[in-house]
Amino acid sequence: MTVEQPINTAHVWTVNATEVSVDFYVNYGDEPAITDAKPMEIGPIFTVDGTLARPYGVYTISARLKDDLGGPVLAAASIDLQQTLSFAGVLHALPGGGYLFIEHTEAMHVVDVKASYSFRSLSRGPEGEALVLGTDGTLRKLDPTSGEITGEYPVVKEWKESETWQDPRPTLFVQGKYAYVTEPAANKIHKVDIATGKVVKTVELPETPNELNGVKG
Repeated sequence: MTVEQPINTAHVWTVNATEVSVDFYVNYGDEPAITDAKPMEIGPIFTVDGTLARPYGVYTISARLKDDLGGPVLAAASIDLQQTLSFAGVLHALPGGGYLFIEHTEAMHVVDVKASYSFRSLSRGPEGEALVLGTDGTLRKLDPTSGEITGEYPVVKEWKESETWQDPRPTLFVQGKYAYVTEPAANKIHKVDIATGKVVKTVELPETPNELNGVKG
């Protein structure tokens, strides 16, 4: 579905794209404005209506771990909330540790990708297409505008997401026209042609792969 915005308000749709529950704070207040935003969910909305209590202007949205009132800020972003504007505020976990909070002005689509996934199994293709490696072992390609699934390609065996985020899990990395997918359970890495979904090469590894990155040589 597409999320529509009210005519006379400005608001932020909070999205927790991490694996931990968090609270969102506004302008570094002592108490959270939005509590218990659960992992991998679209959370509550923060709305500005132009009243004295919530005038239009720049607001800083920050995140802390759930119930961690005095704890460190995981990430924050300042957003200029003016009448009729709508944003998605998305909290991301970075592969190397740490967090990033990004505001998006595009309309949001909630898409059924048919399987769960992890923060390491999401990426973008060379044409801007969204790539999602599900726990059913299928790599799905989605149109970035409509959210329509345009390709489904079996790559690895079915896997289960660990509750410990440091544990090895299938990881998706894109370089050029190829997607590289690790399969820790089999100590393998697969090279996938994004255009066709074909696995063009598989390499067995001497150790269990965890995180994945690369550079052009």
